[in-house]
Amino acid sequence: MNEGLLMNIAVICEEQIEYLPPVLSLLASLKRLDLNVTLITRDDSTVRKIGIPIDNAIVYGQRPKHRIRRKIDQFNARRTIREELDRGRGFYDVVWTTTDISAREAGKALYDYKHVMQLMELVERVPLFFGKVPFRNKTVEETARRAWKVVVPEYNRAYMQQVYWSLPKVPYVLPNKPAYHSLAAVPKNERYNEAMNTIKNERRKIVLYQGIFTHDRDLSPFAKAIERLGDEYVLYLMGRTDTPDAKNSVEMLVRDFSGVTYLGFIEPPNHLDFAKYAYIGLMPYVPLRNTRMSPFNAIYCAPNKIWEYTQFGLPVLSSDVPGIRLALESGDFGCVADISEEESIARAIKYIDSRHDIMSLNARKYYDSIDFDAIVADILEL
Repeated sequence: MNEGLLMNIAVICEEQIEYLPPVLSLLASLKRLDLNVTLITRDDSTVRKIGIPIDNAIVYGQRPKHRIRRKIDQFNARRTIREELDRGRGFYDVVWTTTDISAREAGKALYDYKHVMQLMELVERVPLFFGKVPFRNKTVEETARRAWKVVVPEYNRAYMQQVYWSLPKVPYVLPNKPAYHSLAAVPKNERYNEAMNTIKNERRKIVLYQGIFTHDRDLSPFAKAIERLGDEYVLYLMGRTDTPDAKNSVEMLVRDFSGVTYLGFIEPPNHLDFAKYAYIGLMPYVPLRNTRMSPFNAIYCAPNKIWEYTQFGLPVLSSDVPGIRLALESGDFGCVADISEEESIARAIKYIDSRHDIMSLNARKYYDSIDFDAIVADILEL
C-alpha cells in the first residue's frame, strides 16, 4: 500500500456472521481505523442492523437446509469468493479470512495477497468439503504457512496452532472482546421487552447463563446447586432452542427446578443489556471429541462471554479449565468449580458472593485491559 493512501481490505466470512460476534467486532474496528472494507459473506443483515458502516458487501445467500442443496451451495459460495479475489487483484491491499472454512473456500487465490488468516477455533484438520466427510484439506495448512499474519483468540492456542501446522511464526492474539456494541442496537421487540421486565423485577441474586444448549453443557448441576442454596439465588437461562434436544433440555430444567427461569433468545447485541442485572455469569466448558475441532478447543477456550460479563462488572463462575482458570485467578474476578458436582458449584457461588464487590471491580479492570483497535492496528501495521 502506498504511504498515505486508504487501505482497501476484503473480509471473508463464509459462515453466518450472526453466530460469530468476533467478526462483527473486527468489522467495526476496521471502520474505526478508517479503512475501506468490502465484506464477502452469506448474509450482511446483522451488520446492517447493528449499524457497522462497511463500504461494500458481496452477499451470496443463506446456507440451505436440504443436504443436497447444501453441497451445491458450497460450490457456488466458493466460486463467488474466488471470482471476487480474481477481480480484486491490484485493488485489495489485504484479504482477511475470519475462519478456517473461509480460508478453505478462498483457496490458493489467497497466495496472491497479503493475507491475514484468523482462526476462531483451535484447529488440527480442516475437512476437504463439508459435514463429516473425512478427507483433509491440506491446502488450508499451507495457506496458513504462507499467510502474512495468522490470528487466534487465546495465548495458549497461538503456540498450539503453530505446532499443529508448523507455522513459521507464533500467531497474533486478538481476544474475542466485543467491540461492536457501542453502535446502534437492533430494534427492541416484544420478546425483548417481556424478558427485560422479568429480569428487572427479579429480587433474588441472578446467576446468568447465556449460550447454547447442547449435551456438553449440562446445566442441571447448576440448577441443583441453586436449589440447595435456597431462595437467595435464581438461575436465568438465555439462548436458542432451535433443536429438539435444546428445547427439551430447557423445558426440563424449568419444569423440575423452581429456581430456573428461561428468558428465550435475544438477538445480539441486545442480549448484552441483560448482563447488567445479573450477579454472577456462568461459563461451563467440557472437551469434545468427534468434531473437526481439537479436543483442546474447550480446554484453552476463548469465550466471548468472559468479555460480555466483565463489561458489566460481573464475576465469572467457570469450569476448571486452564484457559479460563488462569485469567480468573490472575485477575481475581471469579473462580472455577467442578461443574458436574452441585456441592462444588454451591461453594463457588458462596465464595464469589463473599467477595463480590472486589471481584466486580476486578472484572471491569479485566475488561478495560484490552484495547481491541490497537491490536487490530498492530496486526495490519497501521
